[in-house]
Amino acid sequence: MKISETYFVDGEPVGKIVRDDHRGTVGFIPREGKPKPPARPWKDVDELKRMLMHLYGPANG
Repeated sequence: MKISETYFVDGEPVGKIVRDDHRGTVGFIPREGKPKPPARPWKDVDELKRMLMHLYGPANG
């Protein structure tokens, strides 16, 4: 897995979006103390970002 980007809310990083090119999936590693998203392999980074927006709020920063 490789880190593709950091997800920010209100200018603070809440976790890292990671990509597994071998499996063709994306995932999310939350920072310590942040809620974890549902554990499942996400096929599309846009779908993952929509779920993160509902969990943490809109991305910015």
